[in-house]
Amino acid sequence: QALVDQFFSPDRLSSLLRLLIDRFFMLSSLDLDLWESDPESFVSEDDFNDITSNPRQSAEALYMTLLSHFHKTIYPMVTAILQGVLSEPFSEEMSKLMLRDACYHALASAYLDLSMEVPFSTWYQQYMLRDISSSLSLPSGRIIQRRVGWVIGNWVSSITDDIRVSIYDTVLALMQCDDVVVHLTACKSLCHVIDDCSFYGETFGARMEVAVKRVFELIEKSAEVESKLLLMNLLKVFASQSQEQC
Repeated sequence: QALVDQFFSPDRLSSLLRLLIDRFFMLSSLDLDLWESDPESFVSEDDFNDITSNPRQSAEALYMTLLSHFHKTIYPMVTAILQGVLSEPFSEEMSKLMLRDACYHALASAYLDLSMEVPFSTWYQQYMLRDISSSLSLPSGRIIQRRVGWVIGNWVSSITDDIRVSIYDTVLALMQCDDVVVHLTACKSLCHVIDDCSFYGETFGARMEVAVKRVFELIEKSAEVESKLLLMNLLKVFASQSQEQC
């Protein structure tokens, strides 16, 4: 253990973290091409965990291992890196947009290790709401919209009462997006949000009709079996939670 700690010095860990986030967590041109040409496959690939052939997923596995084994040393580094990027004014410059996306990727992936270190409610209000609002007028803004939706789905256990209604509205707004990747990602996140034990049935009830309508619209558009199964599962969760609230 002493040799391991000596090798993974704080400076080396910091450099490795920046390499993972700045290079391997960024979407590539091939990713964006697949998003454009076959959005449902793009979403399916996100769910398919193959660390042997997917560099990003291999990097994510390493990132999670480092967070687990060197938690006390690394978590301040991670939060500093993420805050350093997310606190900057939103920019439509593609390189900065992709780095912001990579930071949200790092945040979403580390929810188990950072849930006690990151004030999710504050970050949601300060960064995510601002970034979604700023991205709406940009064609490339869908990259951030999709990623924020993914963050919400991963951090559902950290959603506090003061932001719960806002979370409902944010995810439903993402479901209004015409981009299939953003829409499917929002549906997956909504499934997690509604299936949560702290679900506010009475508050969400007024929003149920809009949500169900959007799900049916996407079922009609979807060509892949995986997408249809995801959407039908969301309808099942709607029905189950509606029964529990009765």
